[in-house]
Order: sequence, then C-alpha cells, then structure tokens
Amino acid sequence: MVRLLVIEPGYCPYTASFTSVEAAKQETIQGEAQLILPFDTPKIGLLCSLHSSGMKYNRQISEDTTIYGRCLVCGVSDSKAISLTREQA
Repeated sequence: MVRLLVIEPGYCPYTASFTSVEAAKQETIQGEAQLILPFDTPKIGLLCSLHSSGMKYNRQISEDTTIYGRCLVCGVSDSKAISLTREQA
C-alpha cells in the first residue's frame, strides 16, 4: 500500500491509501501527471496535472507555483514518486 496526501480544491487535505503510485495518479489526477518539487526538501514532492487548463483553482503553493485540480503530496526517491512515511504524512 502507498500512503499519499490528497489535496482537492475547496477541501482540507487528507491521507489516503492506494495500491500503487500509478493507481493513485489514475484515480486522482486529471490527464497526464507531473512530479514537481515545490517544497524546501527533495524528499517530498507534488503530483499534479501537467495541463491545468479549465481545472478548478486548488492552492497557491509558492509565489511561482499555483495548483489547479486535484493533486497528491508524495515522497520522492531517485526522482520518482513514492509513499509518504508516517512522519511525512
């Protein structure tokens, strides 16, 4: 099982379990997903839609990063999305 943080527009973030990161992306992200590292650590990333046109505003992550549509906060290892540890979640 993979533990990720789901962030939906207009709702508080919540943790969810998925069978894999790929399953989480397919169930949560609209269209093609991209992994970005907008936080101050290379060990936590954000999976979000590559093309956000027409999607509902979600969050302003930083001055340069605005998220539209649903996204996932994940762990990162070797530039790949992985499960969050209990502490990270």
